[in-house]
Amino acid sequence: MKEIPGRNVEHLKAYIASAEQAGLFGFIRDCQVQGVDDYEVIRAICDQLILLGLTLEAKRLSYCMDI
Repeated sequence: MKEIPGRNVEHLKAYIASAEQAGLFGFIRDCQVQGVDDYEVIRAICDQLILLGLTLEAKRLSYCMDI
């Protein structure tokens, strides 16, 4: 697990937008462990999942996080 430093939303969104599938799944795991529940961050993750062709995973995440 990598610590998510400072939780600067803009930095996190920039990372998410450039993440590939494996990195994004690791980031999701780290967010869950550390309790990250920022709407903008979760929305950015869902958007990136969709861009990667992982629509079902995006729907599941948005449902689980109630966004």
